[in-house]
Amino acid sequence: MEWRSQFRLIIRWGSMNAKFFLIAFLVVGLLSLLFPLPMLSLFGKWATLLSFFGAKTAEQFTSSSQMLVHILQRNSIAALVFFIIGFLLQAPLAMLFGGGFYAFIVFLAPHTIGRSFGIFDWLLIAIEVLALVASSSLSSGFAGALYQVSPTLRDWWRYSKKSWRSLSMKAPINWKDLLRPWLPILLSGIIVIAGLILFMAWFEVYGY
Repeated sequence: MEWRSQFRLIIRWGSMNAKFFLIAFLVVGLLSLLFPLPMLSLFGKWATLLSFFGAKTAEQFTSSSQMLVHILQRNSIAALVFFIIGFLLQAPLAMLFGGGFYAFIVFLAPHTIGRSFGIFDWLLIAIEVLALVASSSLSSGFAGALYQVSPTLRDWWRYSKKSWRSLSMKAPINWKDLLRPWLPILLSGIIVIAGLILFMAWFEVYGY
């Protein structure tokens, strides 16, 4: 059935995206363990940038409901950004940044929050990463079918070199013709991602 081939395509994009995430996560994690102070300084600059764009810490909220709404907004924006990047077929690059960011959070936790990550912390991180990978891979699957780019490193790199030279590349397929058969799985994927975002927010506020 057509939805099965679409699902397999999304999974293949998800596999490639996850590999990019894992590479960055392990490299930055190792550097954080070997050189904690320089990496902590670098993470501090990253955190300052996020704070400039509206990110807040738990101490800045006066109620759990305020914190819940903020986390929902933050995670929804992150998922939307990764969805858009995935549609541009640049999710692997976004995964490198994501892997580096979460490696900072995990491996520098003894310096930033005074303790190493526990089981529930790892669970929350895993769900957040799953939501971002799912969001970017869902749109990558559709865009890959639209631009006829397969989820392989060679094919992705070939497309990327061309797309950076011409951001107005014309798709070989009319997106309206492709959207109709893809609409059910796109809507299903969005519902699943929304569910993950809701669960993440509840778990971060009330689940610990």
